[in-house]
Amino acid sequence: MRCLVCLFTVLLLSHSGLDRMDAREPSLPPAPSAAASITTAPAADAKTVSAPTAEPPAPAAGPAPGRHEQVVQGKTLAAIMAAVKALPPEGGTVFLPAGKYICNGPVVLDRDNITLRGAGPETILFTRDGCNCPVIIMGSTETPVVRKTRNLTVSDLTLDGNRHTQNMECWDGICDSGGRAYIRNNCLTVRGVEDSRIERIKATRGRSGGLVMEKVCRRVVVTDFEAWDNHFDGLACYETEESVFTGLHLHHNQYAGISLDIRFHRNAIVNSLLEHNGAQGIFMRDSSSNVFQNLTIQHNSAHGVFVAQVDKDASLTCRDNVFSGLRCQHMGGEAFRVNDASCTGNLLAHSVFAHNPHGDVSEAVAGQVTQLDVKTGLAAPPP
Repeated sequence: MRCLVCLFTVLLLSHSGLDRMDAREPSLPPAPSAAASITTAPAADAKTVSAPTAEPPAPAAGPAPGRHEQVVQGKTLAAIMAAVKALPPEGGTVFLPAGKYICNGPVVLDRDNITLRGAGPETILFTRDGCNCPVIIMGSTETPVVRKTRNLTVSDLTLDGNRHTQNMECWDGICDSGGRAYIRNNCLTVRGVEDSRIERIKATRGRSGGLVMEKVCRRVVVTDFEAWDNHFDGLACYETEESVFTGLHLHHNQYAGISLDIRFHRNAIVNSLLEHNGAQGIFMRDSSSNVFQNLTIQHNSAHGVFVAQVDKDASLTCRDNVFSGLRCQHMGGEAFRVNDASCTGNLLAHSVFAHNPHGDVSEAVAGQVTQLDVKTGLAAPPP
């Protein structure tokens, strides 16, 4: 996939090679604005760390745009699923006109080559009181996930999990007690999905998280995603590989803006804003060979970036990640904390830290993070 070429190029660079860069002062990318849509990375100088573009992967074989389209007739879950089932075996598009759709269960997309598209933020999928379910599931509802689901697109929707009326975190049961209870009640749950897209989605009031990817997802492109007021994290990824996230605005979630845990490898998160979350901007464990570029992380209640191993297991740690163009300010904890000596091979470059009363860059072992053009202790970030 062309969108991942730059990512793989970055990960092939050695830190010694980066240390040999000439001393030219790099231009810092502008901070993203909460009021603006952030979708493209700034042009990178040949001497700086590059990030992948947001170009989505080429779709797998499927229907041509506009072919096999079903328009939902009615504002219920039954009407949505009837339109999905009416598509031919080769797939197609289900279009949801503007309006509020009251759902008494999740919209499930568990076969290949399906697009679910709304008319924009005014197309709202709303979970009915007391349903205790996700809003949308992309992929299989079975656990373990046996079959991959490919070439799905979900776009141009607002997802409202209505969390204050849901009394369970998991679908119809005590979490992990069997059957559907393995699935958390997120606004958007993605399970075992490959070569797919999530575009222009707003996710709010999930009883668990905003967007959660799990059960080995690969080559998923997420663009222009906003999550707020979710019970846990705005974005959480488990067993996720070779995926690109750009234009995220994750704010006012009760826990982390982003939580990365359980084999989050070879991904890129770029051009995003993480602010006013109840815990960390980024919480990450068991995550390696990822790129984080052009992120503004501010006003979160705990650390800006928290990098750690899983409990006492030094084999499940964070290694060989690149953090470039970070702006971290006004954190309730340390701005960039590496918590364990096992977290090695990580690079922090071209980044600024300001107004962090509990500290800027903190390491378990002094010098364990390679730093290139990192400005700390600033009263205010450069314009």
